[in-house]
Amino acid sequence: MSSRRDATPVELCLNKVKERQQQLDELPLTDHYISTQQCLQELRNGSNTFLEVTQKVEEIKKSRGHTHNKEFDNLETELLLTEDLNQQKKRCLETVLFVSEIENLLQNVESDIEARALYLSQRPLVFDSVYRGEDVPAQSKIHKDCVSAIRKSWSWIQTVNECLGIHIENAANYHQFYHDVRHLEENMLSFLLWMDSSTVRAQVKTQDPNVMLKHFRLIIKQLLDYQGQLDLLTERSRDIHPVHYRKELPEWPLKARALVQYQHKHVSLAKGDFVMILENSDAER
Repeated sequence: MSSRRDATPVELCLNKVKERQQQLDELPLTDHYISTQQCLQELRNGSNTFLEVTQKVEEIKKSRGHTHNKEFDNLETELLLTEDLNQQKKRCLETVLFVSEIENLLQNVESDIEARALYLSQRPLVFDSVYRGEDVPAQSKIHKDCVSAIRKSWSWIQTVNECLGIHIENAANYHQFYHDVRHLEENMLSFLLWMDSSTVRAQVKTQDPNVMLKHFRLIIKQLLDYQGQLDLLTERSRDIHPVHYRKELPEWPLKARALVQYQHKHVSLAKGDFVMILENSDAER
């Protein structure tokens, strides 16, 4: 009975590479701040461990010199694929973390709101005064006005929070739209490079019309698919809010709609009113 052959160094490395590919595939893309941090740390730990495999492949490559075979070439291909998958996963998790960090900011705001409520509930009486006969009506009015103003102030904070939800939705749609635009652009550029490659431009040696027909159908199908995606993006663009104008206005006046009723000494707006924004650098105005 023949004994089982021991795996070669190339086979051992290839097995490790395949294991790493499976780990990357199974590593989830979460949407929470803490879980995303944990996934990133897990990715880093796996990358550090996988570095030993990369170094081992380099050692095998040096020992072989210029003598390569199909097995080693396959290992190098899989290794490059794994490194690319690792980089893509890392970039994606970092992007998710950049978004989910907003959760941490909102939690800090929540803690501050609760701290203010606790402080105000334990604060000494604002209207701790000696009531004299003729002063009682005036002091009572001030007290009632103050209670009403504080209630309205908390109500206004809730209104601002509702506006924040709208701004978050607009920002998310803005980012997703431009992400999809960039993704389509890269796909189209790759397709055009393939169309201009020597493989596609080479003289066709077949006389079979079905082969030619299949080739043209493939190209037309891909172009029609791009046209469909472009039409969808064009339709979506009508609902995308120009978030970048919040940071820097264009040279022309910008039309905007009031999300809530707003009023102070210089401005009075009803919900849904349209205004022309000329300048927005001063938050106090």
